[in-house]
Amino acid sequence: MVSIFSQPVVTAQTFDLKAFDAAVTLAQSLTQWGFLIIAGSVVIVVGTSYYRPNERLVRRSYLLFLLAWLLMGMSIFRGIQVQMANVARLFESSPNLTEVRRTMTHDANAQIQYMEWSLWIFGVWLLCFSVWWVFHTPQSNATGNVP
Repeated sequence: MVSIFSQPVVTAQTFDLKAFDAAVTLAQSLTQWGFLIIAGSVVIVVGTSYYRPNERLVRRSYLLFLLAWLLMGMSIFRGIQVQMANVARLFESSPNLTEVRRTMTHDANAQIQYMEWSLWIFGVWLLCFSVWWVFHTPQSNATGNVP
């Protein structure tokens, strides 16, 4: 007796071509988010509408942005690689879909991993900066005003 839960035996590997399009859509979305996060963090660094810390340690914490930007740039690069693999698949007359899938999966996983690392660094910076902001008492300058 055959169970309705048994899987059919597949002799040849089949591919749902929509999966390739879904991978590209994910890569594009993550790439767009990456650019937005970089742009927002650049505004934080170069913006003048916030209080600039006087303490060197706090100011040096902004160096974490360089590492986070580098990782986010790697994430964006890997997302572009996913898109390039899909374009190569479309231009090939008989592409090796197993290899294309392997390449796209590897690059998509790397894109997500780099983005996660970058977001962790931004998160650690934000947590530290928030703790500093809450517990720091600004010193007044010579005119008696708080900078």
